[in-house]
Amino acid sequence: MASTSNSGTTNVNTNAIRSAAALGAGMARLERRIGDLEEDNLVLRTELDENRREGNELRAELELLRNYVDCGLVELREKMERVGQHAVDGEEDLDEQERKALESEAWVRDNGWKDLVRTMFAKGMGISKLTPQYLPAFPEQGEDWPMRPDIPTQRLLRFKWDRDHHDQHNWEMITFISDSIVRHGAAHSPRVAPAILVVSDEDRLESVKKQFKSLARKMKDAEKAGRNENMPEQGANDGGEVRVDEGDGMALDEGLMQAQPLVVPEKVERKLKATTRQSRARGKVEVRTCKRTMPDESIYKSSKYDAAFKPTAMSDDEDEFGNGDIPTGRFISRAPLYRSEILIQLYQAVDACGDPAPAKRYIPRVAGEIKDIPPPVTKSLSTRIRRWMVNNEWLTDEANSIYDTPSRIAESGRQWGDEKDPEEIEEAHRKAKEEKEEAKRKQPRIEGGEVVMARKKKVKGKAVQPAAQDEM
Repeated sequence: MASTSNSGTTNVNTNAIRSAAALGAGMARLERRIGDLEEDNLVLRTELDENRREGNELRAELELLRNYVDCGLVELREKMERVGQHAVDGEEDLDEQERKALESEAWVRDNGWKDLVRTMFAKGMGISKLTPQYLPAFPEQGEDWPMRPDIPTQRLLRFKWDRDHHDQHNWEMITFISDSIVRHGAAHSPRVAPAILVVSDEDRLESVKKQFKSLARKMKDAEKAGRNENMPEQGANDGGEVRVDEGDGMALDEGLMQAQPLVVPEKVERKLKATTRQSRARGKVEVRTCKRTMPDESIYKSSKYDAAFKPTAMSDDEDEFGNGDIPTGRFISRAPLYRSEILIQLYQAVDACGDPAPAKRYIPRVAGEIKDIPPPVTKSLSTRIRRWMVNNEWLTDEANSIYDTPSRIAESGRQWGDEKDPEEIEEAHRKAKEEKEEAKRKQPRIEGGEVVMARKKKVKGKAVQPAAQDEM
């Protein structure tokens, strides 16, 4: 019996040992699993913190951009007050254009945009730092033009630092970089990619020109101080690093230089800033208004033609560019295709008259290609295109009939044979809208499951009963 008892005790001990070993192994696996989960949790927390940080940075950048736009609007209004300008008829119609102009100006002041412009200069010249000792000189006569090491068939950009931006070669390089920003800017700086669609051609070109002038000035100062004696080889690049001297106040993103190389861009259509277009249109109105002091027998002195002398009716005056895209100092006037023959003859007659008060500085204009654009949308009736000003064949074309709307084209009026003036039509529409809103306000409504009649309308702090319905 003793032997049997000992055997049973041994089996129990063995089972206990095995169970303990299994439990220990299980605990070890569990601890390892817990350790793995803790590591995963740490990684997730780190990623979450990083995402939160990036989100905060993006929110800060968005807030900064909003502040730029707000400040730009305040600055614009202050400038208008200082020069004594007042809102002209139709200026409120250009709110959207003004917003786009301010957004463009805000972006070109952004550090990210400036970073991109500097990078395009450095990338184009094949250098790593925008400092005088790195800026390459213009090749001497007979000297081989430096080529890109990564694209042997493509020239590197070179500037004539001793000449200004009006120099034909320098201007070609400036416009090349400006156009390259449109084609390749997003690849160099994805964060600034939205700006490329927003920044106007004029602002973009101006920012590149400003950067060139800054570099040229520093080269000139460095030459005077003798700090550019040890110039590196043209096209030298120490691993794609891009930096600027401390005086520029910002460091460039090293990753920007790794984007695709610059290539010769296609011709990019230049668009005027909204504020520039508006200013030129107002100037043209002033000149034509002065010239309208025609002989008394002229039919164009009649008030029935007044609608033609508004900024919204003027053709766009675009800058003319000569060889190398250098401004010639002349304007190209591009009239809209929708103009009626009456309006064309009116402008021809007025323009043929002498200016009784000629400006001291006259900018010549030449006729350009016709622009197939619709009449503009305006909020103010006073600046809206009238039906007599629009070619009927153009308007009845299937592709253009969608533009025959009250917000774009107003009726001509009694002087043109209509039964009513557009002001009368608009007033009737306004009253009808008010009556509709008043009738809607008087309708009973359901509150808490019960029908409730219209409440009393308060006027200047006094309770007033709703107006009684007219008797039938």
